[in-house]
Amino acid sequence: SFDHHGGLKEPLKESLALVDAALDAYVKEIKLLDLWDSTVLVETSEFGRHMNPNGNMGTDHGWSGNYFMIGGGLKGGRILGEFPSSLLPNGPQRSGGRVIPSTPWDSIWNGVAEWMGISGDSNLDEVCPNRGKFDSQILFNATTMFTSPSSSTS
Repeated sequence: SFDHHGGLKEPLKESLALVDAALDAYVKEIKLLDLWDSTVLVETSEFGRHMNPNGNMGTDHGWSGNYFMIGGGLKGGRILGEFPSSLLPNGPQRSGGRVIPSTPWDSIWNGVAEWMGISGDSNLDEVCPNRGKFDSQILFNATTMFTSPSSSTS
């Protein structure tokens, strides 16, 4: 479990070691099957974490979250979206210990859907029903995220 409301440091270290081992085995298997360039894995969470520790040396639920993606076709090594310019309590994206989200959830799924071969606004709206609520400039596209189309669609 990653819901560390108390005693954050050691349990998180142990949990991340498990994730690292699982991802290592996954990547090795996908590469062995020669599927790496047509595979993308997105790690997500249903909530972010509060920036201020609670009384139990843990953190409570917050608003923003962060995600990572792995795959052979990604333009990797970058942060997409807007990394907060300051994490100080009075920073422009902070409110009561929470980081205010700057990039909608639909941004990554828009790009992943395009990479998987979904095209046209009506089809993308079906996959990402909230994408129309955001300026299209904030939605990532396949060209921004990937080096080439998925081999399953090319």
